[in-house]
Amino acid sequence: MTRTPDTTRALHPTRMPDTIRLLSSGTSSPSGRGAAIDFTRAALLVFILCRAVVASAGDPVPLPKADEVVRRIIERAKNPEAHRTSSACQYTQQRVIDKYDDRGVVREHEVRRYTVGPLEGASYTAWVEKNGRPLAGADLAEEKEKRRRFVDQQVSNRPDNTEQYRVPLDAELFERYRGEVTGRDVIGGRPMVVMQFSPKSRDLPIRRRPDYLLNRLAGKIWVDENDYDIVKVEARLTERTRVFWGLLANIDHADLYFEQTRLREGVYLPMRMSFFVAGRKLFTSIREKINAEWAGYSCPTSPTAQGSHPKTSTKQ
Repeated sequence: MTRTPDTTRALHPTRMPDTIRLLSSGTSSPSGRGAAIDFTRAALLVFILCRAVVASAGDPVPLPKADEVVRRIIERAKNPEAHRTSSACQYTQQRVIDKYDDRGVVREHEVRRYTVGPLEGASYTAWVEKNGRPLAGADLAEEKEKRRRFVDQQVSNRPDNTEQYRVPLDAELFERYRGEVTGRDVIGGRPMVVMQFSPKSRDLPIRRRPDYLLNRLAGKIWVDENDYDIVKVEARLTERTRVFWGLLANIDHADLYFEQTRLREGVYLPMRMSFFVAGRKLFTSIREKINAEWAGYSCPTSPTAQGSHPKTSTKQ
């Protein structure tokens, strides 16, 4: 009697795992207890195969450490090419300022429009309208003086009084916070890492006026995992703090939301901002909310195109 060749072994030379062989072996009747055993074996076999497929796909990419994310952010912020590119862009900003009374009713409502563009090698935000009308009187004089100081500072390369209000993305800023990367997200189709932050201490040094608030902020930042630009910020004041804005003031509550948009490789510009603050300044209550939106972006194809813009005269 001729022996039938084992075609299964010939087609599958690799030995099956013992667990799968045991589950697939044996015979049973098409009904009754044997059918139940076959169904159980089939279910277990599918489960084991699914586990094998998942395992073969590999573990998810581990989250980066907070220190590494911060290092990459600072490194990116120091990139002069990124500064030149963003400084060459032109766009507009609309800012809505609402001031509330003690009952939460709006007592002052103001809408401002700004134009942003290159001026003396840097990006300048010019106030051009107030409540739908061109600037006039004291507002126009204020803008002219601001522009003059900006040009003088750029030409002389000397810091002016506004420098103390700027918040550079440097080691001094991040050293005050305790950071932890908590997950990933997607914004605008791009991968983000999400990092929570909070003050390391309640007794951080005050070197500049913004430190009164910065030292008490906690929240989250969304960082582009490829470009390492900060795309979104949500922050809040952790406790009451005293500040000095010409006069001593107490800030009881503050919320900040900020978001940027990516125009192209290496070009991130502000898109949306909301800031609410509540407290007291001497005997006057402070309840103010600022909403800002940027639009109408126009950037040269090359940052060197900025040089083609003539220097704007300080006269208006």
